Amino acid sequence: MSPTSNSPKSFEQQNLTFECPYEHQSLPNPFSLSWSMKFFVLALFALCCVHVHAQTLTFTYYPVTSYPDSTWEYAKDPSVQGWNTKKLEELNDFIRDSANTTGMMVIHHGKVVYTFGDIEELSYIASCRKSVLAILYGPFVENGKINLNETLDELGIDDVDGLLPIEKKATIQNLLTARSGVYHPASYPGDERAIAPNRGTVTPGSLFIYNNWDFNLAGYVFEKLSGLNIYHAVDSMIARPLHMQDWDIKMQHKDGDSTRSMYPAYPMWFSTRDMARIGYLMLHNGMWKDKQIISPTWVHTITTPFTSFKDAAEYRGTNYKRFGYGYLWWPWDTPNDTGVFKGAYSAQGAYGQFITVIPVLDLVIAHKTNNIYERSTDNYYDILDKLLLADDSIAKMNFPVVRLDMPANKTINEIPNSHQLSDVASLAQYAGEYTNAELHVTFRIEVKDQKLNVVNAPINDSFLLDETDKDLFKSRGQKFLFQRSLKKKDIIGFSIQTKGLPDKPFVKIK
Repeated sequence: MSPTSNSPKSFEQQNLTFECPYEHQSLPNPFSLSWSMKFFVLALFALCCVHVHAQTLTFTYYPVTSYPDSTWEYAKDPSVQGWNTKKLEELNDFIRDSANTTGMMVIHHGKVVYTFGDIEELSYIASCRKSVLAILYGPFVENGKINLNETLDELGIDDVDGLLPIEKKATIQNLLTARSGVYHPASYPGDERAIAPNRGTVTPGSLFIYNNWDFNLAGYVFEKLSGLNIYHAVDSMIARPLHMQDWDIKMQHKDGDSTRSMYPAYPMWFSTRDMARIGYLMLHNGMWKDKQIISPTWVHTITTPFTSFKDAAEYRGTNYKRFGYGYLWWPWDTPNDTGVFKGAYSAQGAYGQFITVIPVLDLVIAHKTNNIYERSTDNYYDILDKLLLADDSIAKMNFPVVRLDMPANKTINEIPNSHQLSDVASLAQYAGEYTNAELHVTFRIEVKDQKLNVVNAPINDSFLLDETDKDLFKSRGQKFLFQRSLKKKDIIGFSIQTKGLPDKPFVKIK
């Protein structure tokens, strides 16, 4: 038996010790008991809840018939496990006709109930690599080799053209949760830098921006502090213990443009059926057979929203996809974490790479689209909807299936331009040097090409301000509101307004 907690409380699975802020409860480990006692304890778990004061901890137990050894076990008849075979055939038709899926595998109660395409082919998993890295971090955080509160400054981190003092205050935790506030160009594309604020205007930890610079540096930091190459760590910590069928360490290699950033990406190549093993490991709280690969506490940490959907959407507007963000994993979050999606989470990558874990249903879905065919699957969540509708047990559980639209992110905080633009002479009044003590940043503003140009000299960075109203400018979704003296003649400073964050005031010093 393998416990899955749908409670936010932490527990140590190997000892079955459950913890909450109010009281400590220790329960016997069923794996160390006689068979009669095992039956009694597990039956008790299956039927009861643990009550601690006003808190209720509910633990759901699913029958683990097997962990795969060299091969997965296939369900002889998926209908026995509640699957509607006709609807699975309709799903198959939909994928074939309306998607670019190259491989898909569905694991339910430890058995394969559905596959599509080539599940053995090794191909690029895009940003799912980041979720794999999060798994690797766990043991080293817990043994103290990696301190999540250590800063870039303490680690001696710098990059091409340098980092600002405020940027070096970012921590390892900020990197793993995409909140560093460092919007330095990354060596490898595929993030939200296009909608990031200007450098030096955001305090580390205050804003979630999906940022490849964070993720690539997180890979470098892992190697620096663990003493392991990432691919060797995947091989020894995940691939071998999970008996992966297709993993090939020789295929793995780093990539990136070192003229942009010193920190390369760490692309990974997996098969669909080996991705399913990663999901199955996560589903069972880091346990593989009788070995704890990653602690349940760390699984819970990385798959729990660190950034809520609400906070992420506040900056991006209504176009934001409906997830929170944990430590390199995408958990469903309020208002979408209801019914079957309670406690669910995914690894997600470009072109159509997904590892989705749905604990309520004891379900894992691995989905691939091989990018070498120059195509992508943009309707994965339509596929997921149709898959869940094929599970007749959901209707019996009276759980709603929440459909997830995945609109593309758009430019944020657009400000209409209806103001009569100032001439060069009028713009000159804004020129000067401005500083913010909290950010330890000084900007020099000058007139360039009939616009205001903001120079961040220490890092050889500059950006233009677009005028939108009297004393109001914009850049990269941020508003720059200039203040005047009481007589409203002299410019004395400005404040940077970033949606979802406190204003950052800058004082004119010359």
